[in-house]
Amino acid sequence: MNETNQTTTTAVTQRPPSEVQLRLKTLRMKLEKPEYAAALQRVLKDRAPQFVSSLLQLCGSSKQLAMCEPGSVIAAAMTAASLDLPIDRNLGFSHIIPYKDKAQFQMGFKGYIQLAMRTGQYAAMNARPINAEAFKGWDNMGEPVIDWSLLDETKPPVGYVFAFKLIGGFTKICFWPKTKVEEHARRYSQSFRSGGETPWKTNFDAMAMKTVIKNELSKWGVLSVQMQRAITEDQGVRKDIDAELEFPDGSPETEPQPPRLLDNGRRGPGRPRKLAPPAEAPPPEPEPQPTQSDEDEDVLP
Repeated sequence: MNETNQTTTTAVTQRPPSEVQLRLKTLRMKLEKPEYAAALQRVLKDRAPQFVSSLLQLCGSSKQLAMCEPGSVIAAAMTAASLDLPIDRNLGFSHIIPYKDKAQFQMGFKGYIQLAMRTGQYAAMNARPINAEAFKGWDNMGEPVIDWSLLDETKPPVGYVFAFKLIGGFTKICFWPKTKVEEHARRYSQSFRSGGETPWKTNFDAMAMKTVIKNELSKWGVLSVQMQRAITEDQGVRKDIDAELEFPDGSPETEPQPPRLLDNGRRGPGRPRKLAPPAEAPPPEPEPQPTQSDEDEDVLP
């Protein structure tokens, strides 16, 4: 009996490590190399060890991510670190997700709001699903009219609003009907078109708000350098920390658009950037071609 137990114990202890364990070991060894350790230390300083621990824990909880090329995983993590955003998927600020055999950096809608508030240019900001009773149509400038007192989260949304006010007084309310969000997702998201069990199906409201916030901030918002980088890097892939940014299935969904400035773009020293109100009857913008695969639709925003 004892001999049998000893044989069984020996067999268990001699079991070879799994492929995931080997991949995690490779990632850990790569992170310990001087060039990667120095890069993390330069960006994160004394928070580098905690960030490395979070990254290894994240990869250990996802077999698909663990199987990605280690250099691309570190590159995606470095992007999040440079934006000072956590990579914990439960927080929803930023994500590192597997895209085939590489890791892809993706912003969450909370990350966009966080970066916007850091600029110090926003006095207030809000993003909400809007039920039919709260939406009152459009004013004579084409701006949505929302009766905030009639918001009811228990009722199905007919659209999604993103509103902000700058400290200089400029206010913008952006509203996308649900049909517009669905059309956008159908155009850009392979996962949405597949009809699979993706966040577009399990958490549509959060995905919709991310779409509205990202697109409208890039058009109307005051964009810091961090915000511009977040928009540019969102959904991108790097093979390593010093590699070129790639978009596996085409160009990014939203190109950064610098906000229009008053006084022809001239600002005095220390003078905050201000946005001009929209011109009357602006010409319609051309629709982007559906060349991008929006793989960020496979994670929660």
